Amino acid sequence: MNEAFPPLTPAQRRDLQEARDERAAILEFEAGQPRAQAERQATNALRVYRYRVTDRPTEWLTLIAPGCDLDEARQTLIQRFGVERVIEVMRQPLAHRETLA
Repeated sequence: MNEAFPPLTPAQRRDLQEARDERAAILEFEAGQPRAQAERQATNALRVYRYRVTDRPTEWLTLIAPGCDLDEARQTLIQRFGVERVIEVMRQPLAHRETLA
């Protein structure tokens, strides 16, 4: 089913890069990690979920949720849209190149 996802857009890839860079900066400056280690850890924690809601049932929307598992992502979306509007939530597998816009 994951093959049904449309490819990430350049703007979405930039958003992924921004999320990774922000998380890496926090790890570097607040946790004192070397930059390369912080970037690796931030990349490994990056999670992207694709979801559909009732008013856009054929369109896969994107949620960037570093460190969240599928259940946490689903709960975030339910809180945002309401349980009756969330149709489906799935994790988007990422190729390494997608996290580096």
